[in-house]
Amino acid sequence: MPYHYYGQLAEEDIYSIIAYVRSLPSLKTEVPAREVDPPMNIIMRLIPHKGEPRPVPQPEDKVAYGEYMTLASGCIECHTPVNDKGQIFTDSAFCGGRVFDMPFGTLRTPNLTPHNTGLGMWNEDLFVSKFKQYQDSNYHSPTLDMMNGDFNTIMPWMMYSTMTDRDIKAIYAYLQTVKPIEHEVVKFTKR
Repeated sequence: MPYHYYGQLAEEDIYSIIAYVRSLPSLKTEVPAREVDPPMNIIMRLIPHKGEPRPVPQPEDKVAYGEYMTLASGCIECHTPVNDKGQIFTDSAFCGGRVFDMPFGTLRTPNLTPHNTGLGMWNEDLFVSKFKQYQDSNYHSPTLDMMNGDFNTIMPWMMYSTMTDRDIKAIYAYLQTVKPIEHEVVKFTKR
């Protein structure tokens, strides 16, 4: 749960998330009491920090608004390599290569920086269309035969495809301003 990112959203957006979660039907379930051994039980109480909500930038400021939307979408979490403790390498923000070991193979996220090994050859229309193709419920990626070892993705395309064109264009505009990092990513290795 990227609470540290959500703690930077505008209060209205945080309350909207809470309202949405509360609107979902409840489920009866037994949740066991959490048990954390020392010293982690003490460390866990020291790690969280108070949220620092910020206002939503005006959509006319595409880069600032795109940075906000990228934060709200958690893009940095999946598109940045992590250390063995799961902490992102901030100096490699958005360069891709985060590893997800799956039963059918190993997935690695793509580079979103404006380097040619990332989004450097993409234009805004291509970026938007990549998201919007998933709005069509009949769309099927040509590479979904996981049982035979074909590549699949953990990117929640269906969810993000419902974002407005304005939001996706703003994300693209912001990503064009991040540090270009040369990082060729092998997206999938079959098991």
